[in-house]
Amino acid sequence: MRSKEEIWEEGRLLLAVLVIGLFIGFLLDQLDRNRLDVIARNEASQVATDILQDLNRRINSNAIVLGRLVTAAEGFPNMNSEMFQKLGARMFEDIDATGYGSQGNQPAIMSLVMAPDLVVRHVYPLDTNSDLVGFDYRDFPNQLADAEATLAKQTPHVSHPFLSIQGPRAIAVRQRYENRNGEAEGLVSVAINLDMLLAQLGQNARQMANYRVAFTLGGFGSFGDTDVYQHDPLVIVLNTYDVAWSIAVVPADGWPTLPLVTQSRALVALIIAMLMLMVHFNVKRTLSHRRKEDRMAKAIDALSAGFVIFNNQGQLVHWNDTFTDMFGYGSILHKGMRYEDILRAGLKHGIFNAPEGMEDDWIAESVRASQSEANATEVRLANGRWIRRLSRRTQTGDLVGVRFDVTELKDAQFSAERLSNAKTEFMSILSHELRTPLTTITGFGRLLELDPPLTGDARKDAFVKDALTRMLGAGQELRRLINGLLDYVQIGVEAAPLSVKVCNLPYLVDHTISGYESILRQKGIALQVERRSDLQVLADPDRVKEIIANLFSNAVKFTEAGGRVHVSSSKGDRFARVTIADSGKGIPDDKIGTIFEEFFQVSSSGQRREGGVGMGLAIAKRLVEMHGGQIEVESTEGKGSRFTFSLPLAPVAA
Repeated sequence: MRSKEEIWEEGRLLLAVLVIGLFIGFLLDQLDRNRLDVIARNEASQVATDILQDLNRRINSNAIVLGRLVTAAEGFPNMNSEMFQKLGARMFEDIDATGYGSQGNQPAIMSLVMAPDLVVRHVYPLDTNSDLVGFDYRDFPNQLADAEATLAKQTPHVSHPFLSIQGPRAIAVRQRYENRNGEAEGLVSVAINLDMLLAQLGQNARQMANYRVAFTLGGFGSFGDTDVYQHDPLVIVLNTYDVAWSIAVVPADGWPTLPLVTQSRALVALIIAMLMLMVHFNVKRTLSHRRKEDRMAKAIDALSAGFVIFNNQGQLVHWNDTFTDMFGYGSILHKGMRYEDILRAGLKHGIFNAPEGMEDDWIAESVRASQSEANATEVRLANGRWIRRLSRRTQTGDLVGVRFDVTELKDAQFSAERLSNAKTEFMSILSHELRTPLTTITGFGRLLELDPPLTGDARKDAFVKDALTRMLGAGQELRRLINGLLDYVQIGVEAAPLSVKVCNLPYLVDHTISGYESILRQKGIALQVERRSDLQVLADPDRVKEIIANLFSNAVKFTEAGGRVHVSSSKGDRFARVTIADSGKGIPDDKIGTIFEEFFQVSSSGQRREGGVGMGLAIAKRLVEMHGGQIEVESTEGKGSRFTFSLPLAPVAA
């Protein structure tokens, strides 16, 4: 069940995504509008340019005809009307040939005029323009200025619009002609029906490109479809013969607008939908992750062990209450602390003890120990508590630490060590104290064996000899037990070094088992030995004989009368192996794993019929491992046991 806070958080994120998406959509919409507007206005600009170029060609064509008229007027200043009519007819034919004459596709030219001294003398065609003959520019101030401007320059001049005698609004392209002295003699002009000209241009624009057109000539007002100026037209200006022509165009159907559904709008809608879905699932994943983190944090806080995490920068990230209580940090800890800072604060508040003057060394060693992943380290607090520290690095480089209060374990360990030391010391003292009287007993026993006190009574003499034999055997067995105790103390506690040399293993085997011949004969045990004379090992000969003695004496001890013991040796790649097998009572399966423990006895009864203290196999195993070898056992209860140990071969001389 989601909380109100989680729902509100997701709602805020979705609203933010929606607002951002709408803003992006608005920007893309504006870009689409701008792009569409640029395309439309580029097209309109091309249409306007074509119209102006058409207009410029028309005026230039008239200017060319006007130049020829100037030449004729200067060559024949006193030409008569008939001559002018012929000249005008020929010129109209030339204009028609260009497609811009009164008879051509553009019938906008109204007349040709020759006006010496600003008084119209000739006009063509005369039949439609006879009223112009005698027209004096000086009588019409609105045209006098243009006429005088024409006389003042040698290039063609386009007049401002004027209302012609024929009725339509017109413009005139005028140029002066000169007398032989280079002085202005008069002017010639071509009159153009302005309304017709602009109507033709506008009609062409509508027919060819479906555009509406309006014109402005200089500062003399607008012409054409003047409603164009109400619809944000595209305006282009052309300057020709001192007159600025301004053309405004708009598409006949208005400027294009974006459809309701565009690619950008569809893309934005899709992006918004995808982002909202992503936000929804991301919020769900984040909330799920947050719940897991909360659950993990609660689980960590519930641990009975101290728990702490440092990030890969060595800064404190998280810890539980147990960690705080275990060390007694109280309010010392805060996120971002480095472990070194924690130790310094602990020293300051008396949590830790460090040798005076060596605090920095102690802190450095403690930091190193806390970051070690190899083994657990332990620290003793000032209050006497012992804390065990374990640390591991995560894949991200964070250092995770677990702390355990092992005070009770340490106390138990110290108690066990004291008991073990006391036991070892007791056994050492006991062994030495027993060896002294034993030496006396066995010494005198051997003297009596050499010169027994015989009485001549056969029965008594036999009893004396048997008593001496039993006394010496018991002394030998007691000496072996004492030596075993001393070996255990020396090997287990002092870890005495080996005196390693190249040894002949078959010799060591024969020498050791030869001491058991009398016992073998007494028990009627058959001995079989398989020897290999080439087995040279790298070992301590005394310790090897001790290994063989412990294993062989066990085999003899646990083999019943009439049984057999088999000793063999073999050679491997790196080790020599010695096997001692017997046909004794064997070892139960549940005892196999414990026979090499100290003071172990196979017999479960309290009578310990076979004797011994249960140290032989433990000592043998320890000595074999000190040589770098291994000892193994195979046994079947009721059928016998088979012990095999290995020793490293001596290197072969080159």
